[in-house]
Amino acid sequence: MAETRKFRDPVISGFAPDPSVIFVGGVFYLATSSFHVFPGIPIYASTDLQEWKHIGKSLVFWPMRQRRLILTGNAINRKEQLSLHDAETSVMPLDTGSIMVATAGLFAPTIRHHNGTFHIICTNATRKDDTFSLDNFCISTTDIWSGTWSDPIHFDFSGIDPSLFFDDDGRVYVQGCWMIDRLQQPSCTIKKFEIDIQTGRPLSETREIWGGFAKYDTEGPHIYKHSGYYYLLVDEGGTFEHHLLSIGRSKSIWGPYESCESNPIMTADGKPEEYIQNIGHGELFQDRNGSWWAVVLGVRNENHRPPLGRESFLT
Repeated sequence: MAETRKFRDPVISGFAPDPSVIFVGGVFYLATSSFHVFPGIPIYASTDLQEWKHIGKSLVFWPMRQRRLILTGNAINRKEQLSLHDAETSVMPLDTGSIMVATAGLFAPTIRHHNGTFHIICTNATRKDDTFSLDNFCISTTDIWSGTWSDPIHFDFSGIDPSLFFDDDGRVYVQGCWMIDRLQQPSCTIKKFEIDIQTGRPLSETREIWGGFAKYDTEGPHIYKHSGYYYLLVDEGGTFEHHLLSIGRSKSIWGPYESCESNPIMTADGKPEEYIQNIGHGELFQDRNGSWWAVVLGVRNENHRPPLGRESFLT
């Protein structure tokens, strides 16, 4: 009989949505969205997937007139990197009759490691003078514990939730949620292009690769290569009660992607009795033994209210 293992969830509690995980040198590293908050993109580390610690420390330099605060555990930790000044918070009515408080800023980072360098790719969403803008960028470091992240390398992509994939042949790809305008294109889709990771210059045209299983608000794409197939994991249905995870696979990185017969592979939709709701926006990764894991966002259902917002759960 297989051993049953129990884990404590959530692994990152309170305001920790859109988790992304890598396993490097015996350590798991996890990054989450931070929206309007500075310093941005917190990074956590663990060796056992249960005890997670924010990797940074605060260093305050004196005298007071020259006081400088460095928070090394966040990837965005210098005001010179980018501005969150226009990360507007707004209140939006929902079809259910309730309201949503939505904040712009840093959306859905993906963390990756390749050839000794850590990379984070992310979207900075801003609103100024009634104009909504999406700035997509990459940052990198060779020492994740030092907090010395680079200035952003910006690239053009009309959407959110970009992620990186480093292929075996040395090519690097960006895939993301293509979203020109909510009125023109209410249903998102996944598009990708090849990128020069050093400059942000596109090396191919941007192509649509999959609309998803439910084909509604298809976001948060991650690509993995396993046994000759490219696997494309996405979340769909919006970040509320219809949230779900689905996956497709293809022999070519450009598709077409065949939807898994078991889609959706994870959801709480239609299961109001479940304590964890709104499950989605996940990441797959392997541990030192080759076992596969997932981290997802979810909310704890306390009398139909999520008291601590979206948190990071392990499964």
